[in-house]
Amino acid sequence: MLKTIFGRVLTALLISTGIATPAVVHAGAWDGGDWPKQVEGRVIEYLVITANYESPRALAMAIQDVTRNPILLLPAANAEPSSIFLILPDGKAPARVDPDQLSAFISGLNPKRIIIIGNSSVVPDEYRLAIHKKYEVINLDSQSWVLNAIAASNLFNTSKIEKQFEKNRAALKQTPESPDSDSRENKESETNSSKTEKK
Repeated sequence: MLKTIFGRVLTALLISTGIATPAVVHAGAWDGGDWPKQVEGRVIEYLVITANYESPRALAMAIQDVTRNPILLLPAANAEPSSIFLILPDGKAPARVDPDQLSAFISGLNPKRIIIIGNSSVVPDEYRLAIHKKYEVINLDSQSWVLNAIAASNLFNTSKIEKQFEKNRAALKQTPESPDSDSRENKESETNSSKTEKK
């Protein structure tokens, strides 16, 4: 278990620093051949979409650990390089997704439902617009990441997600220079509060 968590933390760190150089995935060329047994045949119950910030990533990893669903990890704001990665639940190297083909790629995966972790400051509207209207979208967009973890646990009817989220977040906090949406969102909340007070 610790080995799995460490591997995921290392992978996330490599992605966030731009060191990871996985193979490029093109939506038109993907044939499902690299999928693990849990999702062979392109049967995906949930596709988890979030951005490469500490808490959203920790929650996405927790959901994946418990449910074995894939993650689309979007770049953090102003990230260089600005890359999108598909992270499978089998521990293989993340695959890079062409941002211009995001809508086609999501349609190619054809998930039954999509979970978006984070509000528009974490997952901007430009990415949300790439999701076809036919998909059921579940938003976990509270300012509180604990509440988001509880909502995810309730969605899947298991307390394991909430517990795994806390473990993942603690592990990610020990990695140097990991981007953290909590601090970013707290700053935005403070800014919004001060604007409200001025009014």
